[in-house]
Amino acid sequence: MLPPGGDLRGHHRPKYLAKDRVPVWRYTLQLRRSIIVKSHSPVTKDEISDRHIEASRRFFELLPRGKELDLVILKAHLLIEEQLNFLLAERLKNPSVLDEIELGSFHRICLAQSFFPPDHQPWLWKGLKKLNKLRNHIAHNLEPKGVQDRIDDLISGYPPGALSNRFPERQARFKYMLWLMHNAISELLYTPRAPVVVFSAKDD
Repeated sequence: MLPPGGDLRGHHRPKYLAKDRVPVWRYTLQLRRSIIVKSHSPVTKDEISDRHIEASRRFFELLPRGKELDLVILKAHLLIEEQLNFLLAERLKNPSVLDEIELGSFHRICLAQSFFPPDHQPWLWKGLKKLNKLRNHIAHNLEPKGVQDRIDDLISGYPPGALSNRFPERQARFKYMLWLMHNAISELLYTPRAPVVVFSAKDD
């Protein structure tokens, strides 16, 4: 488990673990490696690349550390969308076409989801769509209502008890859920065995 005062237990987040000056984000990646081994993820702990670690470091450095929930939501959405765009650029033959049609976040999520089998991490795609709705709700309302209910709904999409057992506080669970989604997209992008559906031209 994460150390007291660590990355996702509030806004008092140290840059290093005091014991051996290990960066907190790298410690968290080590935690994620242990989670991967125990999960059904196709990724093994030995397949986490330097790019994947860099993506995680960037997430923890740029995600707001205070309790400005609106800012956390907006910044997390941007960080996750960044990884999603990298995934599209990696898998598409001509991704620049998407810029011409100004494809929105929801449609980009659906497009990325279409690359993978129907049963591939359903919690992830549902969570991304819920986060996108939450972001829009925050961005387009001066006094958005029902934010906590939407957050609870987002958190509930992960396996029951997985977050509440680790993080008793709602905001800590929410930040961890945000990182799980960011990390899951990074896995699909930066690991060699992420499953993908291959499309081929049909003969006339």
